[in-house]
Amino acid sequence: MGFRSEFGKGVKEIWRRPSRDCCQDKREAAGFTLIEVVVSLFLVYFLAGMLLNTMMVGKAGVNTSHRQTVACTYASSLLEEIKAYPEYFIVPGKNYALDSREAGFVTVPPEGMTAQLEFQPMGNVPGVYRVMIHVIADQGASTWEECLLGYVRMNPESL
Repeated sequence: MGFRSEFGKGVKEIWRRPSRDCCQDKREAAGFTLIEVVVSLFLVYFLAGMLLNTMMVGKAGVNTSHRQTVACTYASSLLEEIKAYPEYFIVPGKNYALDSREAGFVTVPPEGMTAQLEFQPMGNVPGVYRVMIHVIADQGASTWEECLLGYVRMNPESL
C-alpha cells in the first residue's frame, strides 16, 4: 500500500498545471508586439512584390521569345517556298523588293506580321540570288523587325 501512495503522489505532481503566477516576464506571455507585426507584414509584402515582379519579367521574356520564334518560322517558310518555286518569285537579273501580301505565297502570315522581301542577283555567281526577308510585326505598343538572309538558285540542277 505504501508503494501505491508514493506512486500516485508522483503522478499528481507531474500532471499538475503551473499557475499563471509562475511567469516572471509578462511581456513574453502577451504575444507579438506591434512593431514585430508591422515588420513581418512589410517583409511579406516586399517579398510578394519581388516575386510578382520576377513573374512579370519572365512572362514578358517568354512572350518576346514566342514572337521572335513565330517571325523566324514565318520567314523560313517564305524562303523555303521561294527555293521550291524560284521562277514564281524571282525576276532574273533584277534587284527588286516585294511585299509578301502582293505575292502569291501559300504561307499565310501570322496575325499582325508582314514580310518585305529583297532580291539581289549575285554578280560573281550566275543564277544565285541573295534574298533578305524582313518580318515586321506590329503587335501591342511596339513595332519590331526580324531579318533572315538566304540564297536561292534559279536552276538548282545547273550548279
